[in-house]
Amino acid sequence: MVTNRVYYFSQYDLTIGGCLSVLKDKIDAYDANIFDGDINDIIELYHIKKHLDNGNRLDDWSDEQFASYVEKSKSFATVIIKYLRSIEREKFVETYFILEWEYEYSFWEVISNYNLLDLLNEEILDQILATEEGRLRVLLSQKRIVDRFGTYFRGVLLRHRLSAHILLDKYEKRDDNPNLKQLFLPASLTQDDKERIIDAFLDQESPNLNYVRLVLHVKDNPNGLTIPPLLRVKAQDVEARLNEELRPKAIPCDVGIGFRYDYEEGAPALREERDGKNMYYVYGYKKIEADDDLHKIWNFREVFQYFREDGLSVLFNRDIETEAMEWVLAMNDSGRDAYLMNVVCQLNNNKALQDIHVYSQVLSGMGKRLENLLKSYYEDHLKDTYGYPSLPLTFPEEDAAWIAKCRTLMPEFDNVAKQYNLFVQYDDIDARVIRYSKPVLTTDIMSLASVRYCSIKESPQEVMQPMVYLFKIGELLHSIDPFSDKHYSCLHDLLRNEKVLYALYEKDYRKPKIDRLIEFGYVKIDADGYLVLSMEAETEVLFFLWRNHVISYWHHSKKVRAVLDKWIQNGWLETDGHLLSQPERDIFNYYLNNSKYTNGPAIRNQYAHGCIPVVNNDSEHASNYYRMLMLLVTLLLKIEEDLCVAMKIIEEGIKV
Repeated sequence: MVTNRVYYFSQYDLTIGGCLSVLKDKIDAYDANIFDGDINDIIELYHIKKHLDNGNRLDDWSDEQFASYVEKSKSFATVIIKYLRSIEREKFVETYFILEWEYEYSFWEVISNYNLLDLLNEEILDQILATEEGRLRVLLSQKRIVDRFGTYFRGVLLRHRLSAHILLDKYEKRDDNPNLKQLFLPASLTQDDKERIIDAFLDQESPNLNYVRLVLHVKDNPNGLTIPPLLRVKAQDVEARLNEELRPKAIPCDVGIGFRYDYEEGAPALREERDGKNMYYVYGYKKIEADDDLHKIWNFREVFQYFREDGLSVLFNRDIETEAMEWVLAMNDSGRDAYLMNVVCQLNNNKALQDIHVYSQVLSGMGKRLENLLKSYYEDHLKDTYGYPSLPLTFPEEDAAWIAKCRTLMPEFDNVAKQYNLFVQYDDIDARVIRYSKPVLTTDIMSLASVRYCSIKESPQEVMQPMVYLFKIGELLHSIDPFSDKHYSCLHDLLRNEKVLYALYEKDYRKPKIDRLIEFGYVKIDADGYLVLSMEAETEVLFFLWRNHVISYWHHSKKVRAVLDKWIQNGWLETDGHLLSQPERDIFNYYLNNSKYTNGPAIRNQYAHGCIPVVNNDSEHASNYYRMLMLLVTLLLKIEEDLCVAMKIIEEGIKV
């Protein structure tokens, strides 16, 4: 990038400060009466005007100086239009090719916004599109141009090699992808046209594998893009072929996670060991063997760590555990209806799945069957301890085929969901009422507590600003000498572990954010001039909201709940009365259904109502069966937790 140019990319771009210094020199030297520049100088004026229109200014500019710059920029439009209209038709393309690539999108934006469409014709567009394939995207970013030349662009899309990429980027790439420009398609492009484009793409010798996978994840939308079943099967075959071709080129990874059982007396229930690059979870066999049947189920919470300290499942994806490169790959390679799983989330899910798989085998060696323990836990323990009037669960026979096991276990999710939801409604479970009740999805089960979880409502600055400043890595408030080399993850970690003088920020550009935290009361300056954390309960709320996007109301102290109550009253938080929090419902949806996410195994759809599974091999059915057990264990433990919450509410005489 040329450094003596002014660029405007967005209000969040990190180049703004540097560009403003260049902008000052450019606008000080600007004179509309004697302006004499080329096409790059013309489009640069447009970028300068964008900065000024958005109020971007250096701190040392006075209000009068800034106002004078804004006044000067009012003549830019006239200069720009006059220059572009003066270009001879036969030299239009030649002039366009002089543009720096950073200015190409803006050039077409100017043509569109300044109503200069009469400067274009199909011959000019042909010459421009003949040079670089990517220029089609640039042109499709302008709706007025696409509408003006709709028939022309339909023809281009039907023959362009990368048209499928454009369709999938528009309809399937994530809306929150900051690098994706909005694309417009001609109204004359029909659904049949789109299917032809996708079909031709799949016929290519080496289609882009990421886009092939996006075809599989498209959620049909008659107003957008639909993929017929035969085309999905074709995409599936192409994906399998490309995966097989890539297999010999794959770079093996010798980092692993394993599971062991220590059979020695006195071995702790859980410890971690490292062997080179491998990490092992080691479980104490004798300790587990000595547990009664109830504790053998509670081990999923206490030993296998299916839940974190706030009672939320370890299975769902947490944004704060996502590395920067993972975000980049996810934004570029994942569909808008895909569930994002970062590396930590994948490891947690793989560990939970392997835990239940190995544990069921270990229990079998002890003469126990996990399914029988779960049946007793649900039918007997919950009834005897909490008075929960559970009805019998049906588990598959031990020697049944894996597909039969899946088909037997899957309906029990509906059974458990319907029973608990009925209990929440009527404080009882009547088999006759269940018979006439509509099915209840696991994700629709309600809690006995009307306020079970809290989440941020409409991004109030009183919550968002201090939360971001305290915990967001990208704010860089923690990266300040002499602590820059200590690798703290955020300002909260820095202040919790170090004595940091307020004076360090006195002449730093980040000082206003520190002052804002002081104004909110989350940080104070002590008598010696050091920054210290304050408002402990409020900070605890912010941390859990930052980590999970929700906070489990009843897992916190009365003091913290008082903060939650106040913030709910202020309209900063909204409440959720489901058994599962929203992130937990999302991971259940990912595994069980494809109504919300299109990249999951969709286990429910494979085995419910006598469906024929897409895959038909024992290893896949076995894997799905253990996934069901993993989710069922999570669900049953959440039910017990909810019953505990209800007892706590009753014992404390709390109105909810």
